[in-house]
Amino acid sequence: MKITRNNITDAEMKSLSETLQGAVINESATRVRASDESAALAISKNEFDAASRKRILVLSALCGNGHYRAGKALEQKFKRLAPNAIVQHQEMLELVPAWLRYVSSDLWIKWINTFPNLWGKVYHKMDKWEEKEAGIMQRLMNKVVGKKLFAMIGAFQPDLIIGTHVLHHMIFEGNEHRLPKGTRLALVVTDNGAHGCWDFPNADATYVFNEWARQGFLAHGRDPRKIFISGMPIEEKFYAPVDREKVIRDLGLDASKKTVTFIHGIKKWNWLEDAIDRAGKVYADTNFIFILRSGDKELYERLTAEKSFGPNVRLLREISNMHEILSATDLVVSKPGGSTTAEVLAKRVPIIVAGTVPGQEECNRDMLVQAGVGREVHCERDLFNTLDAILSHPEDLEAMKRRFAKISPPDPADTIVRSELQFLGIDGRE
Repeated sequence: MKITRNNITDAEMKSLSETLQGAVINESATRVRASDESAALAISKNEFDAASRKRILVLSALCGNGHYRAGKALEQKFKRLAPNAIVQHQEMLELVPAWLRYVSSDLWIKWINTFPNLWGKVYHKMDKWEEKEAGIMQRLMNKVVGKKLFAMIGAFQPDLIIGTHVLHHMIFEGNEHRLPKGTRLALVVTDNGAHGCWDFPNADATYVFNEWARQGFLAHGRDPRKIFISGMPIEEKFYAPVDREKVIRDLGLDASKKTVTFIHGIKKWNWLEDAIDRAGKVYADTNFIFILRSGDKELYERLTAEKSFGPNVRLLREISNMHEILSATDLVVSKPGGSTTAEVLAKRVPIIVAGTVPGQEECNRDMLVQAGVGREVHCERDLFNTLDAILSHPEDLEAMKRRFAKISPPDPADTIVRSELQFLGIDGRE
């Protein structure tokens, strides 16, 4: 029978209403409980996911720009290939006292400009340090930075620590018990060689520039299963294609001309101003780009205020598009720092090596010259004689470019990160 308002009594209607209201309340309560349980489950799942995510600590140091930039390249690559991992990049000099930051950066730059040969002797002496001498340095580093470093590591609990400077592995040596259990240690050598300061048997993996460097570490008695050839990591943008003509046009230069780029590093060139003048007056049929570093602010302001540059000359400072400049460059003039060496290898740009810092840069210079992709000069006259010889024989320049095929590694950061992710059990995604 169909129930209507007319065929039931008021008492029956009241009872029916109360029954329906109770059912609605019970259903609402059930839904609220289910919602609360789902939220609790979601929170538990998020906590589980966070706890189960791999933690990667990248350590670098601003003792020269190359170490830090290598660390930055690794950080970026880890985040791209392992987006679910927790990646932290720590610059080591942030943890040390102000006096040590000054010694490791500003004072070191003054040292190599004032007494470059003395620095070279110290560097080569360090390569042959006895255990006693190395122990003194290790104890000093532990005293000034060890406590903060291990506290930071203890808080972060990394599954992997990968570093681009000797400082942190110097501290870890003999202190493995202070690291979280099971932490993997990887070292990325940013010098093209097997200097004793980079020789740390406690590293689970050491990534080196090339086979020559690998053989050097093997000669130190290192386990060949833990030495890997990768090259020096730089930002992946250096491996991306660039429109050369657009870069040249954006600088207001003639894209039909050859382009020579001078990169002024921490070791000063006394002949820089003469080179700028000569580029505008003698080489009108060639583009010249002079790049000053960020610390050359006063020099840049004085040159731009005092000099009138030729229409084929550009003076730049603090650029963020070195990958584009090198893509548009036919020949580089620079000291063979770690970053510059890695960048010309990536872009396959021949180099005139000028102003080598004695010590770590000598191996970079030797590799470039011996491979036939670089030529070394020692003075301004030597520089322009070499420049004249290369520019007047374009076939020689092309031959130098072709030789890069034998020595230029694929993206080193990609090689290193994929290798380490494999050890962590993570499939690096594209």
